[in-house]
Amino acid sequence: MFNGSLKISYRTPSELSVDEKATIWSLFQGAAFATREAYEASVAGMDEIFLVRKRGAIVGFGGIKFIEVTYKARKHLLIYTGRVFFEPSVRGRMVAPRAGIRTFFKQLLKNPFRPCYWFFASGTLSSYLVMAKNFKSCWPYPDKKWPEKEEFLRDAGIQVIDPIGQPDPETGTYPVPDGIIYKSVPKRLHATPQTDALIAYYAGLNPRTDFGDGVFCLAPLSLRNWISVFSYAIPSAIKAGLRRPAKPVRGNAVNVDF
Repeated sequence: MFNGSLKISYRTPSELSVDEKATIWSLFQGAAFATREAYEASVAGMDEIFLVRKRGAIVGFGGIKFIEVTYKARKHLLIYTGRVFFEPSVRGRMVAPRAGIRTFFKQLLKNPFRPCYWFFASGTLSSYLVMAKNFKSCWPYPDKKWPEKEEFLRDAGIQVIDPIGQPDPETGTYPVPDGIIYKSVPKRLHATPQTDALIAYYAGLNPRTDFGDGVFCLAPLSLRNWISVFSYAIPSAIKAGLRRPAKPVRGNAVNVDF
């Protein structure tokens, strides 16, 4: 139920074996339109890769990059995630929260007075909903204006991730910098007023999602947000543990998912 059979390991891109690189590429190409050269270049640009294994087989992975930004003489850390893939059987089993809390505390020990944020580019509705439905404070969000500091941090992070990219003048979205476009995968969602409002908001926020455009998102890794994340993740993990295991579906993946 709480993922005793799922093991998460961490390594730098250069530490990935030939077999590990081949496996994650095989999984990823079913979920996105990309060349292997572009994908491996994007992975090589990460600081850390996490691998999720079930009975020894890789069933999920993702990249992490650390971006330090100084705002008004104080250092802030953006923990950027990208190139994340989870097989259906892995979702809802607290993999992302486990990886996130481990990474957060590791950085917190290095500098306990440096505020940390989760930073990512949402190219799919699913990845946006992971943030919007689970974090109390996050941007962009309906009827919430970007605060000055968070807007500065976002723009500084974008310059690291995509230094030559320019937002679409009409939509404000960013074209995918490396030619990798996620395949659209329908996702069953519980119909609630909040979910319906978020779906409508994202449709207007990223009208070019089918073309690979992304919206940069930011969420403070505060105590309030961590409580919110785990208050959702733990019941979801219990429900997932009671369900019959999902069969692997090639190409059924999202950027980020619990």
